[in-house]
Amino acid sequence: MVYWLNGVPPLKIVSLWQYGKLWEAIFSSTSNTEIRVSAFAALGIGFVASLTLPVLALIKLNGTPKQTLHGDARFATERDIRQSKSVTWGDDNGKGIVIGKYKGKLLRYVQPDFVSLGAGSRSGKGAAVVIANLMLWLGSAIILDLKQGATTHQPLSAKGVGKQDFSV
Repeated sequence: MVYWLNGVPPLKIVSLWQYGKLWEAIFSSTSNTEIRVSAFAALGIGFVASLTLPVLALIKLNGTPKQTLHGDARFATERDIRQSKSVTWGDDNGKGIVIGKYKGKLLRYVQPDFVSLGAGSRSGKGAAVVIANLMLWLGSAIILDLKQGATTHQPLSAKGVGKQDFSV
C-alpha cells in the first residue's frame, strides 16, 4: 500500500518482493542462529495469526444476538411484574383497571393512559373485562354502551357507595 501511495507501479512492487527470503533465512546454512530464530518466530506468529483471527471473527459473528423480524415477545415473569411502574399486583386499593389475575391476585394497570380492548364479536369483552372492572371501580364512570349490557349490571355494585353512572 505504501508503494502504491508513493506512485510505484504494480509490476515494480511485485518485482521488489523477495518471496524466498524467509525460507532462505530459516534453512540456509550460512544464516546465523539469531536470524534463524527471528525468522522462525515471524513465521510462527504469522501462522498463529492466520488461524486465530478467522476463528475470533466467527466467534464474534455467532455471539451477537440475531435480530428477529417480529420482535422477542415473552410472558412477563413475577420479577417483571414487581418492577413495573404500570402494573400493580395484589394491591386491592381500587386504583387502576383489572387486566388479569396472577397467582390468585389481581393485576391492575395504574397508568392514566388510554386503554383499548379489541376482540371479535360476541367474544366476552363486556362480561370478562368491562363489567368486572365496573364492579371493582371505586370512582364514577362515563360508559358508552350501545347494547346496554354493562350499565344493567353496574347499578348493583354502585348502591350505597356514592357512584354515579352516566350511560350514553
